[in-house]
Amino acid sequence: MCKVSNVQMSAGDARSGLIDNGWTKKSWQGELDAYKSARAQGIQPDSTKMADIKKAVDISNKTGHAYGSKL
Repeated sequence: MCKVSNVQMSAGDARSGLIDNGWTKKSWQGELDAYKSARAQGIQPDSTKMADIKKAVDISNKTGHAYGSKL
């Protein structure tokens, strides 16, 4: 008798909207969009994390110079 007959197939993870670390695709895309917008303005955030992006934009707005750019 074939032993393979006991294998069960799964339809996949029910949480398919989540990325490996638990982030939703929507929040992940939001950070990437914010980073892309900052880069288009000449701002170079320290990372793609929203806190770093906001910090870089705020500093740029206060100083009048793009954060992380070479003057």
